[in-house]
Amino acid sequence: MPSRRRGGSRRVRLRRREGRPPPECRGGRPSGTLRAVHRPAAAVAVTLAAALAFALVPGEAAPPKRDFAAAAFTILPPGENGALTFDRHTTDQAKLYDALTPLRGNVTARDIRRLFKPAPLGLSTNKGSNGEHPRAGVTVVRDRFDVAHVSGKTQAAVAFGAGWVTAADRGLLLQLIRGPARIAALDVPGLDPLGLALSGKTFVPSAETEAFLANQIDALRAQGADGKKALAIINGYAAGINAWYAARRIPVARFTGNDVVAAAALIAARFGANGGQEVANSMFLDALQKRLGGADARSVFADLRESNDAETPVTVPGSFPYELPTDETPGSVVIDDGSFVGNPPAQPTFASNALL
Repeated sequence: MPSRRRGGSRRVRLRRREGRPPPECRGGRPSGTLRAVHRPAAAVAVTLAAALAFALVPGEAAPPKRDFAAAAFTILPPGENGALTFDRHTTDQAKLYDALTPLRGNVTARDIRRLFKPAPLGLSTNKGSNGEHPRAGVTVVRDRFDVAHVSGKTQAAVAFGAGWVTAADRGLLLQLIRGPARIAALDVPGLDPLGLALSGKTFVPSAETEAFLANQIDALRAQGADGKKALAIINGYAAGINAWYAARRIPVARFTGNDVVAAAALIAARFGANGGQEVANSMFLDALQKRLGGADARSVFADLRESNDAETPVTVPGSFPYELPTDETPGSVVIDDGSFVGNPPAQPTFASNALL
């Protein structure tokens, strides 16, 4: 339930030495003192709509052929169970989080093993139940914190399992955002789709709204092989949700690709708002240029940016051509330092993991 989420999702990855092969046993024994790292949940797919199939999923990914994390730990309070029926998994992670918070920056390796839960890709160090098989080729196994680990023979099969798990663990949230998410997709002025969802009010979409959402599906279909893969993920995810409700004979309108597109728009509107502080960055660059000169200012500015930081710890080797710098765009200017004062952004009502 969104109103029960407290604090941010915390995840720690421990780096492996260069050239050292991944250990056969996950969750190695770290040493030294580490600071807890705050990381938002993220999902990578061909499109934002396809990514939603994993953004809402509270479980872990299927075990890959190689896990690049020497050890991985995570925590997401208050607990895995987001249903109206409470059990021990409703608040079991909150107890760990409450013990972790007072430590602030003094988190040791022992604290990580004690107050975080292991998060390997698979259950090699996290023994779980015998699992369930929502359909042929899909397996869902839950660890001792009831976090689901989904495996499947194809991407569409894994997406099906992801939908099944989402309906089981976040079914209430799915129903709350289903209508209001269309407000986000339409970008209706003067209406807060998240506030509408949390108020419990409903939104009945028109035929024109559904046609607008269907256009996004058509746009994917026109993208050839990549679009076909994305649609298989979207349709598999929706099918998994529908299968979970059908297995329990819960009378819910069938989820479709339109629901996935709309929910993706809501997630984007929630976590993509405000757009950073590019104006302040531009004024900072101007101040550097006045003090250091053009070339030196650009060099210092590039060092302070997050883009392509060679010293950033990574868990996957190699590089990816993403958001590479290009020549200056006509009309893009550096704003004079101190020439603009904006209104401070509103403080968020909920933590970053409120919807996850």
